[in-house]
Amino acid sequence: MPSISDILPGKCRLLVYDLDGTLIDSLADIARSVNTVREEFQAPPHPSEVIRGAIGEGARVLCSRVLVDLVDDNRDPELLFQGNEAFR
Repeated sequence: MPSISDILPGKCRLLVYDLDGTLIDSLADIARSVNTVREEFQAPPHPSEVIRGAIGEGARVLCSRVLVDLVDDNRDPELLFQGNEAFR
C-alpha cells in the first residue's frame, strides 16, 4: 500500500482520518465489516442501527459491543484482528 507521501509527495504533512462517522457517514462500511466478522463465526448479522449505537469509542469498544456474543478469552484478539482486516 503506498504511503500518503508517495501519493502526494511534498504536499501533505498531516493526514486526519475519521472512522466513527463524525466527518463522513461511514456506518454502511462499518456495518459491513462487523457483519462480515459475524458471518465468519456463523452469527446472525446486526442491523445498522444496532451498530450505529456501538460506534464512537474506537475499534476495541465497537468489537466488544457488537461481537460480545462471540467473545471468549481465547478468541477476543482474533475477533479484533478480523474486524480490522474486514474494514480495510
